[in-house]
Amino acid sequence: MRLAILPLSVACLATLFLPVANMAPLKVLSAPNLLRIGTTENIFVQCHGCKDVSIIVSNFPSKTTTLATTRVELNLQNNYQALGAIKISASGFRNDPKLKQYVWLEARFSDLTKLSKVVMVTFQSGYIFIQTDKPLYTPNSEVHYRVFALTPAMEPVNDKDPTDAIITVNIMVLVENPDGSPAPDVPIVVTPSDFETTTSKTGIAMVSVDPTGNSLTLSITIQSKGQLIQQGYNNIVGLTSVVLMLRIKKEMLPSFRIIAYYEAIDEVVSDSVWVDVTDTCMGSLEVKEVRNYPSFRPHQTFTYRITGDPGATVGLVAVDKGVYVLNNKHHLTQKKADSPSFL
Repeated sequence: MRLAILPLSVACLATLFLPVANMAPLKVLSAPNLLRIGTTENIFVQCHGCKDVSIIVSNFPSKTTTLATTRVELNLQNNYQALGAIKISASGFRNDPKLKQYVWLEARFSDLTKLSKVVMVTFQSGYIFIQTDKPLYTPNSEVHYRVFALTPAMEPVNDKDPTDAIITVNIMVLVENPDGSPAPDVPIVVTPSDFETTTSKTGIAMVSVDPTGNSLTLSITIQSKGQLIQQGYNNIVGLTSVVLMLRIKKEMLPSFRIIAYYEAIDEVVSDSVWVDVTDTCMGSLEVKEVRNYPSFRPHQTFTYRITGDPGATVGLVAVDKGVYVLNNKHHLTQKKADSPSFL
């Protein structure tokens, strides 16, 4: 019988300071791999025992100019981890999409230690949607279109800065027979915790492992559309499975990644999972005729009633269905607008 342990995928955009045992605490600086100029970005920092952290963005490579700075407090209540918001000004950068530009991102901890990394910056600060009035046009016909811009949080472009936890570190065990076929119903025991399970019909079993055997803190961050949008932690004692409830927010559409990690002696154990969000409209909307008519003549007045959520902004588009006779493609739907390929 052959036993194979399959490692799970690891993804964490972070700079880590791994301490020598029984000396310095674990320090983490985590940020998006692209910082958007003119857009508020969240930076994750962690340092057990530190009082505060200063997050500084400087020009690259000289570090002679401070481009953005913020300070966050760390304490027992937030488990010595927090998100700091920074916004880089466009001053000093060239708005050239072919030019690669970088900044220094640095975290200065209260114990006088530092973490730094070089991060690329971009002027892409949101999304632009273009919508036409018809999917098909004939020669010499007019094309009516509209263009609207959205922030990375999928909100109308303005000066708003939306600022708003959350899986057990598992090992997948695959057990096979000598001929390569899966071995079902094979007992799996994890010591010293006496955790027991058996393999499934496919020869696979999921087991929870705590290398330290002591209490640990499972740190969790959530990333969507290249941004860190939430962070949290959960204290775990011994070997256990943890179920955490996560409320889906609009910032997580159309998909998001959950990144979890914990410190084990002189290494960091991490894992991540990608989650797709079911496409649904975030609210109610109804368009209804005030009076029902079987048909309408050209230039006849049409009266309708719109019912929706209070304070909602509603856009109206009227399309002659005759244009879909020749080409019934390229409808702008909620699913298409939320898909990563469309964005």
